Amino acid sequence: MLGEQRAAPALLVILLALVAAHRPAFRQERPYQRCVALVLASLLAFARHTLAQLVLALGLGETDWSAWYRLFSVPRLDYAVLTGQFLRATLAQVPAEAPYVVVVDGVQRPRTSQRMPGTSWLKAPRTPPWKPGMHRAQRFVPLAARRPRSAGGYSRALPLRWAPASPPKAVPGRTPPRREGEAARGELAWLRRELDAAGRAAQRLLAVADGSYDVAALGATLPPRTVLLARGAKNRARSFLPAPPPAPRRGARRQ
Repeated sequence: MLGEQRAAPALLVILLALVAAHRPAFRQERPYQRCVALVLASLLAFARHTLAQLVLALGLGETDWSAWYRLFSVPRLDYAVLTGQFLRATLAQVPAEAPYVVVVDGVQRPRTSQRMPGTSWLKAPRTPPWKPGMHRAQRFVPLAARRPRSAGGYSRALPLRWAPASPPKAVPGRTPPRREGEAARGELAWLRRELDAAGRAAQRLLAVADGSYDVAALGATLPPRTVLLARGAKNRARSFLPAPPPAPRRGARRQ
C-alpha cells in the first residue's frame, strides 16, 4: 500500500551497524558519508569494483570525482584506527581458546605508469617458467583472517591489512622499500599487538604462507606467541627435538 513503511532487511541493518562502528577512523562527517555511499555502491556495481565504477553506480558520473579520490588520503582517513576496529569486529567469530589463523601472501597489481609510487619491473606471474617475462606492477602483502569453518563446511578469509612491499628499484613512495618477508613480519607484529591490547594475550597466532616465506630471517624474528606455517622444499628437513637425538646408526636414513 502507498505510504506503508517497510522494515529494512536484516542484512542491511547489520552492514550499516558494522560501517558505523568504523566512524572514529574519519575526522569529519562528510568523508564518512562518502565511505558509506561507496560501501552501498559496491553492492550495486556489476562491473569491476573500481572507484570509478562505484561512482557511476551511484549515478554521479557527471560530477567532479576528485573528492572521491581524496577520500583515502591520510588526513581524511586513519588507516590504523580503521583496521584496528575491523580486527576487533572479527574477534567475535574466533573463540579465544582457538588460535587466530591468518594468511599472508604476496600479490602484484599490474600498472602502466612509469612514475606511480611503488611501481617497478617485476616478474610476470602468468608467464611460463621456461620463458619468464617482465611487467610493470606494484607489489603488496595482504593479511587476511580465516574464519572457523561453519557447520555447512563454509569458510571465508576476511581482509585485515594491505601492506606495500616495494623492491629497492621501485619508484619512491611513502613506504620505504622492503622484502615480502619484512612486510609480513611487520603485519604480524601489528596483529600481535592488537590481540594483546584486546585482552587476548594468551591466544596463539597462526600464520599460513607459501614457500617464499620459508626463510630463516623471518622465522627468527616472529612476534611472541606466533607460529608460521610455510611450505618448504621437499629436500629440506627440519626438526625441533626436546632431547639430544641418539647417535646415528650406520646405514640409517637421514632424518
